[in-house]
Amino acid sequence: MIRILYHIPLWVLFFIFRTYMILIGWVLIPPSAYFRLYNKRESQAHKGKIITAWTYKFMWPWGNEEDGIYHGLQFKDLSSERLQIVYWSAFRNPANNLRYVKWLGADLSPEKIKYVGSLGSSIESANKYNLVDKPLWFYAWQGAYSNIYVIFFIGKDLYKFRIGWKVHPFYIFGIPPGRKEGTGFGMQFKRISKG
Repeated sequence: MIRILYHIPLWVLFFIFRTYMILIGWVLIPPSAYFRLYNKRESQAHKGKIITAWTYKFMWPWGNEEDGIYHGLQFKDLSSERLQIVYWSAFRNPANNLRYVKWLGADLSPEKIKYVGSLGSSIESANKYNLVDKPLWFYAWQGAYSNIYVIFFIGKDLYKFRIGWKVHPFYIFGIPPGRKEGTGFGMQFKRISKG
C-alpha cells in the first residue's frame, strides 16, 4: 500500500491541470456552440465512426472522439442542440480528449493491472460494469496510472467516490470498448441509490 503515496501526488497534479483545462473549456465551449463551430467527421480514435466535432483544431481537447460533442437530444430539459453540446462538452464530459494524449491518458493492458480491495476472489463473479449494489472498495493501478474507488453508506443512501484514471480490477479479464483507445482521469462523488 506504500504505492499510494506515489500515486496521490499524481492525482493532485492531474486534478489541478484538468481543472484548469475544464475552466478554459467553460470559456471556449459556449461561444463555439452558439456560432455552430462544429461539423461531422471521422473519429480519430475509432476508425469508421462519424462524430460531431469542433471545427477548429485548437478545440480538440474539449471534444469527444468516442461519442462526439453531440449525438442527439439526450437531456430532456435541454431542447436546443447548442445547449446539449454545451452541457455534454463543458459539464458532462469536460476536456474528454485529454485521455488520448500520451502520458495524460492510460494505455491499459489486462496483464499489467494490479489491485487490492474488498473484491478479493469474488472479482470473477462481480458485475464488471455496475459495481453499485453494495459497499466495496478497491485500489487498482498499472504503472503510474491508478484509481481508488469506494462505495459506502451514509445513513440508508449508497454513495460512490473515485479519483484517478479509470483502472478497474475487472479489466484483468479484458479492457472494455471505449477504454482500449484511452483511459482518462476523473474524480466523482455522488449518491447512487436512495435508501
